[in-house]
Parts: sequence; structure tokens; C-alpha cells
Amino acid sequence: MSASEIRCSLANSPRLMKIAGISAAKMTVMAELGKLLLIVGAIVVIIGAALIFSAKMHLPVGRLPGDFVYRGKNTTFYFPLATSILLSIVLSFILWLFSRGGR
Repeated sequence: MSASEIRCSLANSPRLMKIAGISAAKMTVMAELGKLLLIVGAIVVIIGAALIFSAKMHLPVGRLPGDFVYRGKNTTFYFPLATSILLSIVLSFILWLFSRGGR
């Protein structure tokens, strides 16, 4: 018996769920957690692909005017102010689009 068959039989049988010690609310929470983990994983993959793509295209992300670099004798301090602002604007727009889509 596969795991999906066990889940289906548990979901369809309150008696089996009681024997297994699983409540319907717990199964719903676990299903929502599974969906959330899939979405977070997909976002991480997309961000990783975008970083690889931007490196190959030689986009100036991280080297924009307004990104401060101090190179001392033995230290280097890098403060990507313009990149942070640009990233904040882009992510705010994306999250705004997602919030409008949920309505």
C-alpha cells in the first residue's frame, strides 16, 4: 500500500484517523504546510535561476551607482544601497501583484 493510498484511506475513514491519532484539522494543517514548502522551494529555485542568469548577462546588479565600496589597506567595506533600494521596489511590486491576485 502506497503512502497516497494510506492518506486517502485515512481521509475517507474517521475511524482510521482516530486509531492513527490524526485529526482532520492536523491533516489540513499538514497539507497547508506542504503547499507552503513547495511554494517557498519554487521561489528559491526562481531566485537562484535569476542570479545565475544575471551573472551570465553581466547585469550591473551590485555595481549600480549608489553602491558604496571602501577599499582600505587591509579591509574592504561594501554597502549596496542602490541595489537594496532597487530590490525592495521590485519585491514590493511582486508582492503587491500577488496580494491583488488573491482577492
